[in-house]
Order: sequence, then structure tokens, then C-alpha cells
Amino acid sequence: MSEELTARLEQEIASLDRILQMNRVLATERDLRKLLQAILDTAIYLTNAERGFLLLAEGGGLKVEVARNIDHEEIERPDLQISRSIAKQVMETGQWVMAEDAKADTRFATTDSIASFRLSSVLCMPLTVKKQMIGAIYLDNRYYRGAFRQLEQDILGAFTEQAAIAIDNARLLKDLQEARDTAEHLHRQLAASTRNLEVQVESQVLELEQVSRRLEEGQKALTTRYSYQSIIGRSPPMQEVYSLLEAIKPKHLPVLIEGESGTGKELVAKAIHYTSGRRRKPFAAENFAAISETLIESELFGHEKGAFTGADRDQAGLFEVADGGTLFLDEIGDMSMDMQKKLLRVLQEGQIRRVGAKEVIEIDVRIIAATNKNLKKLVEEQRFREDLFYRLNVIYLRMPALRERKEDIPQLIGQWFKEAREKGKLKVSGFSREAMDLVMRYHWPGNVRELKNFIDRVLVFAAGGEVTAVEVESHLSGMAENASAGWMGLEGNNYRDGKVKMLEHFDRLMIEQALRTCHGNVSQAAKMLEIERRYFHKIMKKCQFRSGDFRY
Repeated sequence: MSEELTARLEQEIASLDRILQMNRVLATERDLRKLLQAILDTAIYLTNAERGFLLLAEGGGLKVEVARNIDHEEIERPDLQISRSIAKQVMETGQWVMAEDAKADTRFATTDSIASFRLSSVLCMPLTVKKQMIGAIYLDNRYYRGAFRQLEQDILGAFTEQAAIAIDNARLLKDLQEARDTAEHLHRQLAASTRNLEVQVESQVLELEQVSRRLEEGQKALTTRYSYQSIIGRSPPMQEVYSLLEAIKPKHLPVLIEGESGTGKELVAKAIHYTSGRRRKPFAAENFAAISETLIESELFGHEKGAFTGADRDQAGLFEVADGGTLFLDEIGDMSMDMQKKLLRVLQEGQIRRVGAKEVIEIDVRIIAATNKNLKKLVEEQRFREDLFYRLNVIYLRMPALRERKEDIPQLIGQWFKEAREKGKLKVSGFSREAMDLVMRYHWPGNVRELKNFIDRVLVFAAGGEVTAVEVESHLSGMAENASAGWMGLEGNNYRDGKVKMLEHFDRLMIEQALRTCHGNVSQAAKMLEIERRYFHKIMKKCQFRSGDFRY
């Protein structure tokens, strides 16, 4: 190992150690000013920046709270020392901004402050807590171009995630202290506010501990694991998928993906391809459920001119197209036995012959097969060749159904809302609590694809503001056949006359129990179930309840 590489690794390890040491400060320091200084000093240390500025969102703008140089000296008149256009861009987009030579960077050609401050290297990162922008860390170097490296961004990304939580904690505690000092006639309101703030602090402290654990686990690798950005989900079932994807990334073996329709099997197949050594070669796909039996052989292996009626020219098949890359065979369980035999021979010999041709063509293709059926069961029923099954099932991956990872639903919706916002197509501000509760209770038999179709309907037909529970019911009922299966799949609810009704996410037993507990008081019952009184009345009417039935 070269001395330069050794020195680099030592520096990286020292940086990670510095962050781990800083974790204790982040978890214990409650003085906001001291905390901000410690965070900024650490950021300067990690990046070898000349100067640093920590800005917090305030009153619709940004305020420089701390400004220090590499020698821990305070910077005078900090508001006049930074490019506010860069900081504003980071706050608006939530994305990092890095410039190796800001004076020559065309992105900042109209920014007068860059030239007047004589800035060379600039690095500005957002501080985000639960998707809420609370500020930014701005670092610069007026003398060196390219002062900030990619690794420093990776390390600082983990650090800023923890720092943002710690800052928010300190501000919450400051608010808590101020609340405790209010007048005695507000004591009852203070008790509720205090508990709410303590819950938030406890939740974010736990989140900070989780981030710290993830950082320690990643210290061995010194780099952040590759992010499969197109695959959304942080639930335990998806973490298992990510772990397997990471393990098979350097390999070229066949992969079999099983999962229900709409779970994202092709998305995962693409992730496998584009993170492997074959990523520079083509990715081709074929769905056996969407193509007639007579065309499959020609589609896969190609054909010669005149091989059959309509073959007016030579045509390469998907195996040739994907040579050196990956071929994704979707719904492999629908392949006929005759075609299974031909596919097996190709996999065994590594050769294909176009329809109507005599010559064989050598091919090098990685096969990723997918199905919504149980191939092992099909083998037992002699509807799928056992030898082909073992050829395909070298690496097995199961995609979880959406009902198995419902905690990912808000993240999926958030991502699609973000994409709609970027395209200027977002009309709604979000879902009401009752609406989101209904979305989370739905069984989603069509999985992620059905959820995406539902969101598309919401974005097209919503009038604006919050999406209500009534609108959710309307859109889901408009999605026809899957709606019935989705509500029938809800666990723990009893449905009158065996019929599925869209309002029965607050089932009859729940409403009845709430009214009995509150002696027929509708307001108290609605409050106990945390729903609006007007909406509670609507459900009572649907269930044919009267409050007088429960007064005793």
C-alpha cells in the first residue's frame, strides 16, 4: 500500500473517530450556542475548510448563527462574508452545492458575491430533520481550488444528519424551558405542551442513536454503501432486499426474483444490472405473459430474412441485443414447456441460433428471471422443468408485498409528491389524518403499482388542499376490481352482511365500543378515536347508530 493511500486512510479513520467523539457532544450538549460552535468546528476540521458559517432558518429567511475560521476565531460581520444565493439555493432544493472553483463556475456567473469575496472552493450542505429544512452549513476556502473531496462530502453527510437532529433537540429544549417559565394561569396548557416537546425530544434522541449506530457499522468500509435510489423503502423487508443486492453486486450468476405483481421486480432487476460489472452493457427485457407463443422464439433468438411470413429482414433477438449485459425474463412461469427446453439449451451451451439460420452465435448474457408464481410448486406439478428451475434459481430474491411493508407507504407517496412538485403538477398539500389512516389500512392487492395508480388519480382529480378520507374512498372505489380485494384483506375488522364498504376502516365494533365507553356522548367518542365529530356522525349514519342507544 502506497504512503499516500495509507495517509489517506489514516485521515479518513481519524475523521470518523472525530465524528464518533462528537456524537457524545451532540447527545448531551443542551446549550444551543455551544452546540452550534462545536458542530461548525467539527465540520471545518473534517473538510480542512478555511472558514465556516452555520445558518438557521428564521422568519422565512436565513440567519448566520455562528461564523468561525480554522483557528476557532469568530468572523466579524459574517452576513457580508458569504454568498447568500448559494445558501438560498441549498435551502430551496435540499441539495448540496459544491464548487471547485467558484469564480470560474458558470452556475454562479451572475453572482456578484463570488467575485467580490474571491472564493475558490465552496461547499454548502443542508440541515434537515424529518424532511424539514432547518438550516445549512456553509464552508469555503479563498485560496485553494478543489479543496473539498467527494469522501469529505460522504463523511460530512452522515455528520450533518446527526447535527441537524441535535440542533433541533436543543431548540426544542430551549422552547421547553421558556414554556416552563410562563405564567401560572397557563399551567394546564403548559403541561400538555411540555409532554409534547418531551416526546419529540425522546423520539429524536432515539433517531440520533440509530444514526450513530449506522455510522459505526459503516466505519469498517470507510465509504457509504451504494444507494439504490430508484427503489424506495426503509422497512425491514426492504433492508433484507438491499442487503442481498449488495452481496450479489460483484457476481454474475443467474437471479430468480419471486413476488406478486406490482412489487417492483423489474426495478430490482435493473438495480442488479446497473450496480454490477455489466452496467456498461445493455439491459433487455421480455414479459412472457405479454407476448404470444408464436413470437417468443423470434423475440429471444432473432430470425433470418424469409424464415417465416413477414420476416422481410434479418432481426437480432434479445439474447444478441443483451450480449455482455443482462436479459430480464419476466413472468417466466408462463413460458411453455417447449420454450423452456430451448431456453435451457441456450443456458447450458452459451449459444443461440436465429430462427431460419444454420450458424450458431456465441453469447454472454446474465439471466435475471422473475415470476409472480411459485416456481417450485410448478416443478412439483410438472408444469416447469426442474433442470431449468435449478439453472435459474442460483440466487433467490423475494420481493415483499406492499402489505408486508406498509411503513414504506408514506415514503413512497412523499417521493411521488416530490416528483409531481418538480413538474408543477402538485395540487394538494398532503393527506388528512383520516385519509392517511384509510390509505394505511387498505390492503393494496396490486402492491406498489396500485398505490402509484391511486396517487396519479389523486393528483389528476384533487381540487387542492388536503386530500380527505371521502376522496380516498372515491378514488379507491374508482380503481374497480382491486378495491374489493383490498378492503377484504384488512385484518381485524368485521364487515356487515359480508359486504365491503369503503367507510368501514372504523368498523362497527370500534364505533359501538367508543359510544358505550362514552355513554353515548358523540364528542367524547370522536375525541377518543381521534377523528373529527362531523366525520364520526357520518360513520354513525352509515352504521345506523343513534347516540341514544348507548345512554345508560
